[in-house]
Amino acid sequence: MSYSVILEDDHMYVKFTGVVDVLDMVRLTANQEYIDNMRRLQKAIYDFRLSEEVSLGEADLKEIVLMSNLESNFTESANIVVIPRTPEGHAFVAAYAQAIKSPEWNVQVAQNYEEALSKI
Repeated sequence: MSYSVILEDDHMYVKFTGVVDVLDMVRLTANQEYIDNMRRLQKAIYDFRLSEEVSLGEADLKEIVLMSNLESNFTESANIVVIPRTPEGHAFVAAYAQAIKSPEWNVQVAQNYEEALSKI
């Protein structure tokens, strides 16, 4: 597993390590405890800075967007902040944010955890 989920008082902090791919994202969203906490807290920070590589392409983006749009039927609002590890990661997050259909899902980018906390 290349991620860990840290439950804070008002949000989830997901830290990615190693090589991250779409299977990690599927495993994360298949974790019932993660889903229950996402639905309850509706706030999450996803930190990719410690990952060695993020191997996510256009097809993976479509899958992640599909999973998120499906989840938005159950988690009516969400405040998501992503800390990418590369400039390409910023573009990926921007494309993800534009593809989310629910207007109550807010996706932002941050440079570090402190900035991400200020956006939550």
